[in-house]
Amino acid sequence: MPITKKSLEMVVENVKNFFNDLLSPNMTIEDVADVASMRLDEIIRKNVENGLTYSAGKFRVNFVDDEHFNLEFEMYFQDADKKWHKLANASEPRDIKLLEIGAQKTVKALQTIEFPVNAPDIKPPEKAAEPTETEPAEKKSDAEPVTIDITPSEPAAEKSDAVNLKK
Repeated sequence: MPITKKSLEMVVENVKNFFNDLLSPNMTIEDVADVASMRLDEIIRKNVENGLTYSAGKFRVNFVDDEHFNLEFEMYFQDADKKWHKLANASEPRDIKLLEIGAQKTVKALQTIEFPVNAPDIKPPEKAAEPTETEPAEKKSDAEPVTIDITPSEPAAEKSDAVNLKK
């Protein structure tokens, strides 16, 4: 599917709204990363469906001041023409009391906590099923793989029975 101006505008709108309703009270840094990861995975999937290839990204929890922190991410995609696209956003400062006390101390001490944004598992589009032999399901699930080696021992014009079945 080619990338259109409209599909890029939809992605930009999703990125703008990324931080809305992301946090709930008393979260750990891991909780924040897990919630953000699910949303980032969705953005990656949508962009891949629109023809972009995901390259890399980062998600950060940043200390702002004694009462605030913010979140930000940046991700890089490449289109079919090898042109790079950067998607990034940062939240407004959030009340540090949304984080549990240990997370508050960690953010204050480290100033920035960074996580890599890895691509989620993306299944390739399903192909139409090829016709198969009609065989009861229990036989198929119980069947073991068999390797068949066919070694021509005579010229192709003559019929050969040289088939070796190995299990």
